Amino acid sequence: MQGTFNSITSKIISNGLYFFWIDYFRDNINKHTNLSPVKTEFLAGNISGILTAVVSNPISAVKYRNWDKQWPASKVISRMYSDNGIKPFFKGTMSRIYRDSTFSCVYVMSHYYGKKQLGDTRWLFLSDNLAVMGATIISSPFNYTMNRMYAVKPYEQCPSTMTFLRKLYYGAIKQERPLVYVINRMHVGVGTVRISLGITI
Repeated sequence: MQGTFNSITSKIISNGLYFFWIDYFRDNINKHTNLSPVKTEFLAGNISGILTAVVSNPISAVKYRNWDKQWPASKVISRMYSDNGIKPFFKGTMSRIYRDSTFSCVYVMSHYYGKKQLGDTRWLFLSDNLAVMGATIISSPFNYTMNRMYAVKPYEQCPSTMTFLRKLYYGAIKQERPLVYVINRMHVGVGTVRISLGITI
């Protein structure tokens, strides 16, 4: 159960902010611009995804470091700060922004068109689940690089997103079944279903 409280806290903050901000920015874009509904949804989803990524990344960085230790979160935070100041809390932020904005593009636009075509029906629930699965799979390379960045020790220099993606590519082409290798590295599977149900519900 290590890291459970941290995980609950990060979910409350990230999901709570994400859905609130989508409504908030949608309303304000409608109020102050003449953009089409499609552009409004696109902008609201992306701004929300980027802001949520920036706010919640330090919490996730602490959660990752806490998984292999039997320490309270306050001690992990103190150790991270003493190792390299504020930098360790923002490792992975760009990968998280790429991940969340990619996810938002797919999910928010799919939900918009799904609701337009299907209305508030059980079919929309199914459509949203498929949209979240698709969004999760498409954004999974950035989720992979984000977690690799979290794994870098606080006092070490963190490689870029592209560095990790290149390593993944070169690792894949050496395999007998490159696609299976990449899918396994992305952890596409049960976790994808968990995310789709969580977001949709």
